[in-house]
Amino acid sequence: MATAILSGSGTSSGVGFAVPVDLLRDSAAQILSNGRVVRPVVGVSFAPEGAARLLGAPGLLVLEAFAGGPAAGAVDAATGAPAPVVGTRRDADGRLVLGDVVVSADGSPVRVASDLYRALDSKRVGDTLELGLLRGAADPEAAPGADAGAAAPRQTVRVTLSGRDASGI
Repeated sequence: MATAILSGSGTSSGVGFAVPVDLLRDSAAQILSNGRVVRPVVGVSFAPEGAARLLGAPGLLVLEAFAGGPAAGAVDAATGAPAPVVGTRRDADGRLVLGDVVVSADGSPVRVASDLYRALDSKRVGDTLELGLLRGAADPEAAPGADAGAAAPRQTVRVTLSGRDASGI
């Protein structure tokens, strides 16, 4: 559905903006039933893609997993044991310790943020999402720019998605 046209002349020519009809259909149904649109979230913030690449992270480097959020309550996909997603932090000596790196979502590779958002587009609040993770930097002494994924253990975790009100978007 066309939503706006940016035109310097005031005519109906210029740059058009549109919303995919599937997104519009889902949003309209949510507005009619709940009075608002709620999008599923994982509950993490991640490093800008350029910074993550410079650090050698082969996916999305987690900066923070929000306390009480879905990622903080993640479980191992195989055993069901608690396996919270871990954010980047400083050790006792002030050195940067890389957090987990998201490398897949429901089996599809995650290299950039849009890959994760694409996986979330097919989900609803309360659904689960399986995330493939590289579990932090194995060696905090590793030089910056060293391959973060070289020695990091892999784990698949299951996250139950919560919601974020999208009425302000």
